[in-house]
Amino acid sequence: MPRKTQIRDCVPHLTLFDDVFFRKAAEDLDFCQEFVETCLEDLTIKVKTNLPQVELLNLQGRSAIIDLICSLGDERKVIVEIQKRHVKDHIRTARYNTALVTVDTTDPGEDTSNITDVILIYVTKGDLFGYGKTKYVVKRTIANIGKAIDDGEVMIFINAKVNDGSRISHLMQIFLGDKQFLNEFPKIHNRIKQLLETEKGIEEMSTLYEQYFSDEWNENQAQWKKKEDEWKSEKAEWEKKDAMRNKTEEELRKQVDALKKDNEELKRCLQDAKK
Repeated sequence: MPRKTQIRDCVPHLTLFDDVFFRKAAEDLDFCQEFVETCLEDLTIKVKTNLPQVELLNLQGRSAIIDLICSLGDERKVIVEIQKRHVKDHIRTARYNTALVTVDTTDPGEDTSNITDVILIYVTKGDLFGYGKTKYVVKRTIANIGKAIDDGEVMIFINAKVNDGSRISHLMQIFLGDKQFLNEFPKIHNRIKQLLETEKGIEEMSTLYEQYFSDEWNENQAQWKKKEDEWKSEKAEWEKKDAMRNKTEEELRKQVDALKKDNEELKRCLQDAKK
């Protein structure tokens, strides 16, 4: 079967946990509006702008790709991260990404009281905290008195593992590919139909899917090349140390042989002196 046909056959099975699908779906403002208002449980908010797949750099040049950044009507920024892959530390990843967006949206010399408020929506398949909740809201608190403080940052962790019957958990089932709750989310439903059930959408997704795997392949190849180079460098270092150790052992053997020779010579001299 031709590769293009294989890719086209895969498209209808994509879910919103797949990077390439969420990226394309999030280009639609109505999709973002319904997604954000559901996650924040606030139907009064207004999503003004939506930017999917935003690459941000820190001062040291390290980059991070944010799945979606939305601007709300009250100027707050909403950062959306859809995590399908394994991450060593989700909490610190979330913290790092909110810091990047905060810095990126703050002008040099800006008074700190004017720093943009940010809300992170961090979506995972598994329950990161293990308390059996679909949604966890994290804010800073004064730990020894249990009082919350408002520093303009809120982290919301949502998972698809816990289905508590809430509207958010129904949305998460849609992210997993379950269609039974689609009618509760007409804007999201419409976007999914556009991309997965129309000829134009399937063609667009097939092209993106093929490019995505090509990019992923190149990235994996680059990572393997980097690991191979690191291994070769480490091997060369060990061989260098091994050669030095062998050289040192050879020198020690020569010194021992020389001492033995000197000792034999000394014994002969003593025997000759006794005669």
